Amino acid sequence: MHMLAICAEPDGQADLNRAAIERARASNQPGGRKWLGSLLNNLGWSLFEEKKITEDLVTFEEALAFRIELGKRIREAKWAVARALRELGKINEALEIQLEIVSGEPDGYVHEELALLYREKACEHAKTAVALFSADEWFCQNSYERVAHMKELGE
Repeated sequence: MHMLAICAEPDGQADLNRAAIERARASNQPGGRKWLGSLLNNLGWSLFEEKKITEDLVTFEEALAFRIELGKRIREAKWAVARALRELGKINEALEIQLEIVSGEPDGYVHEELALLYREKACEHAKTAVALFSADEWFCQNSYERVAHMKELGE
């Protein structure tokens, strides 16, 4: 069921993942239940692709809780939660998680997210700087390059 959902057309993946999740949850065999982390992760990415980010975040958080309980693949699950948070514009929360993750082994995905998150933060600060500089006519006239640079960073 896991592979069927992965190979399915995008519009059918979420339903196949949900069916597999129900089956894994109903299983009284540890081998069947251990698939929940992967299935929830896959459902999360299907929802992400469908732009259902709020539902996606809930699914990734459930996958994280399961993986913490299992004690495996926690780092990847945290990364997925942080990625969904960034998509929802929750930059500070996402940044906090990615900074926690980066303290482990080097990972290009984590560093990519950090770069994007810091860019978002820089943009936010640049817009604030421009707004504050705009109130100071003297500064705007005498530090045109600085104001222009902040405007550029704020785009």
